[in-house]
Amino acid sequence: MDKATRVGSFYGYLLAVFLLTFSFIELTSGPVILGRISTNPAYTATHATLGMLGLGMLATGLFRPFISLVAVFLSVVGVLHFISGTDVLLWRIFHVNDNVAYMNFVIGGISFFMLSVTSTQVHEHHQPVNTKNTTAGIH
Repeated sequence: MDKATRVGSFYGYLLAVFLLTFSFIELTSGPVILGRISTNPAYTATHATLGMLGLGMLATGLFRPFISLVAVFLSVVGVLHFISGTDVLLWRIFHVNDNVAYMNFVIGGISFFMLSVTSTQVHEHHQPVNTKNTTAGIH
């Protein structure tokens, strides 16, 4: 396993475990975590589902699709919160407040960064393939 795959897989596992741990904290706390992060059963179920899906995908080596899914989902939820009209819908569904939106931006941004880092490292390690037959006497 090359370095990019190890780094991506490690981050993917951290992300999946974080989502599962956060969903457990949401289950055992009230509607607000740490006095700032609002939550509800739908958001808890989403975190738990993403975490379990991630562990399943990571077990089969699909760390990039998992990280991509989480990065896009969290970033979209974060952006939609700040668009007038969609913020009310997100509040009704997930109880997204400003703190949740900012947290989604941070985790989504880190995930996009990890995707770019692992992508760059993968491409740097590819060696050109020599397609010419260099065996003596054969042209």
